[in-house]
Amino acid sequence: MEGKMIVQLPMEDIQKIVSDAPDPVGALGKLNSPWCIVVKGSDEKWYIIPFADQAECAAKVADYHGSADEVVYVLKNGIPRKSIKVEISVKFR
Repeated sequence: MEGKMIVQLPMEDIQKIVSDAPDPVGALGKLNSPWCIVVKGSDEKWYIIPFADQAECAAKVADYHGSADEVVYVLKNGIPRKSIKVEISVKFR
């Protein structure tokens, strides 16, 4: 990796992410993706899923709604987003 990297997460969360990753260096690189989510799986391990754009990221966050896995962070260039908005529309007949 070259250049500067900014990841604004608590150190204990970064340690957990890195310790659960099969490739710790690759995990750190994923944290600085244009968009990524940090998911706490039902097995209590933390996973990072990188995305190229916000639309893909938002779609994946919506997929996790109601599942056993929990989206812990949504990051944009390593910085957590303040709010995660999932919109669900329902039509009753």
